[in-house]
Amino acid sequence: MLCDPVSYTDRPSILSSTSLQEGTLTLLHVETDMDMPFIFESLKKESAKNWDIQPLLDNFKKSFSYIAGSHTSQAFIVKLNGLPIFEIEAHEGPKHAPLHSGFQAVDGDYFIILIAGHFDQAAFSVYISSLQLCLEYFFRFPEVKRIIAPVYDGLDREQRAQLLIQAGLKGFLEKTTPTEPDLFTIYRL
Repeated sequence: MLCDPVSYTDRPSILSSTSLQEGTLTLLHVETDMDMPFIFESLKKESAKNWDIQPLLDNFKKSFSYIAGSHTSQAFIVKLNGLPIFEIEAHEGPKHAPLHSGFQAVDGDYFIILIAGHFDQAAFSVYISSLQLCLEYFFRFPEVKRIIAPVYDGLDREQRAQLLIQAGLKGFLEKTTPTEPDLFTIYRL
């Protein structure tokens, strides 16, 4: 199962990989002590707030420990030549909080949440290949029928939407309120 619990006691094994001109992309489960500073810095870039690092880092570790033991969510990280590019979470749709008033998740739906800062770790084409690597891995699991990705308002909204489109997702639902995201989706072929 895509969202089976994992243990952070060992170094995570490579779940999937591909070679690019820029190097090797690898998909792994998040390793809390090693990957949390990168994830936190990426979140800070996505926010206009200036956060105090240590208390939030401790809370992130607790949150990711919860996700690691969950049967409905899982956190992954994509690395290029061993350096983090982005963190992506997969959540079983029907058991996740609704994202949009016009959408009800059904069995086989999985939401993905992408944390990538300002897409400043590599060329944009590397991000596209990274997301495609994740989608290919996620669709290896028979329970995954459709993947839905939200795009919220923010500084990188257009760039995020372009990433999803260029990776193969299609616009699905536009937001109807200021707090809702636009939704993008891709189905199992």
